[in-house]
Amino acid sequence: MAGMLTRISSDHLEEMKVSKEIKGDVKEEVDVDKFWEHIMFVLGKGFLGREPTESLFMPPQIIVTYEDEHQTDGIRYHDQEDIAKMLAYIGDLNEDQIRERIDIPVINKSVMYKFEDWDFTEELVKYIVATIVIFKNAAAEGDIILGYIG
Repeated sequence: MAGMLTRISSDHLEEMKVSKEIKGDVKEEVDVDKFWEHIMFVLGKGFLGREPTESLFMPPQIIVTYEDEHQTDGIRYHDQEDIAKMLAYIGDLNEDQIRERIDIPVINKSVMYKFEDWDFTEELVKYIVATIVIFKNAAAEGDIILGYIG
């Protein structure tokens, strides 16, 4: 399973709620591959389930496209309120602060996708910086961010 964040204009949100399809041009995309858990762990200060980073790639807002008694599928997105909360928590981190939070043996004990054969620090820093940037850009332009793990 890979994680993806996609920034689109919030102008299309109401149309998406009606059509239940993604509308609008992609302004920015961050594909973090299998590092989504690692990012949540580092930004969550050593926890996968810490608010607000627990919903980083599975945002709390959802446009339901399918629902039955066993599952709900949909388009998940961060609205401006979610984006502001996320930035209040992670927006001021710089690359050195991110590196200080990375402890590969501890991360590998906590995540599904373990990368035990190599030091992935710089790869993880790159993905975390890109994640922070997409949230900053969305806040600056009033956009929404679609989140996806699949």
